[in-house]
Amino acid sequence: MTQETDIKVALSLLEDVNTKVQAELGGRIVTPIYDDYEDYNNPLKKFCGDMLTECKIAEKKAPSNNEVLLKSTLLKAQIHANWIGNLIKSQHKTAMEYYDQALSLVEEGDTETEALIRYRYGIFCAGSKIAGKDKAIQNLKRAMEIVGEDSEHGIECAKEIAKLEEKQGGGGCFIATATLGSDSAEEVIILSVFRDNILQKFYVGRKFISTYYNVSPFIANIISGSNLLKYITRFFLIAPSVRIVRLFNRLCAIKKA
Repeated sequence: MTQETDIKVALSLLEDVNTKVQAELGGRIVTPIYDDYEDYNNPLKKFCGDMLTECKIAEKKAPSNNEVLLKSTLLKAQIHANWIGNLIKSQHKTAMEYYDQALSLVEEGDTETEALIRYRYGIFCAGSKIAGKDKAIQNLKRAMEIVGEDSEHGIECAKEIAKLEEKQGGGGCFIATATLGSDSAEEVIILSVFRDNILQKFYVGRKFISTYYNVSPFIANIISGSNLLKYITRFFLIAPSVRIVRLFNRLCAIKKA
């Protein structure tokens, strides 16, 4: 077979996998993680395993074709995100890795594909305990930025963000979470409450929050990969900010008294 034929065969195999996956999952992007999964022999587990095998077969036919790799990677992300049974948490971690890989495979300038992946990644993160709300909002905001806030897709992203914020509060602080390693850290909670209860009430505060959410994911990604930057950020930014917020809260309490 020629290389061109191999690519066509690989894409056809992936189309078959996609048809089966959508028929079985009904377009579901993620199955939430529950701690009481005991049905390790769930039929869906075997189905997912079979589909992953077919994806690998397609990749072997055209291992260097970007379109094949991208389609296969997105399918594998969805399959791992809907795994039922033992090792489900590790399956969700693998799904995240595939979404990140899919984003790296998007050709420069193909914003339509990036927006689609970001949207699906965001929905996955919102429904998985592994990824968390901050990463969900980060991806949904990026998708909305690409397609435009007033577009049909942009409105869907905004709706999902609103649901996340209504359900769990306004979201954690990207930089504080990256620095401290958890969105449940005391400092993150203090800063998030101050944002929601104080800054959000004022025009200047809302502008600050909007600007912060546009730039902080990029900064947080850099910080998260360096222990030195985590230490510097915690000492020179997070700690002083928390002290200021605590002082503000005490002054407000005195004033009310």
